[in-house]
Amino acid sequence: MPDKTLEDIEKARNVLAIMISEFPDIHFFSQKYYQATAKTFLAANKKPTN
Repeated sequence: MPDKTLEDIEKARNVLAIMISEFPDIHFFSQKYYQATAKTFLAANKKPTN
């Protein structure tokens, strides 16, 4: 896990760098993540329409 002294942006960059090195195709990672957790990863937030 990222160092606790890093800023959030730096933590996110580190996590993404690890993901890219392990899963060069983000779609493959996203699919596996969804299969494992039933949640989406890096999906766009949809604004509620009322």
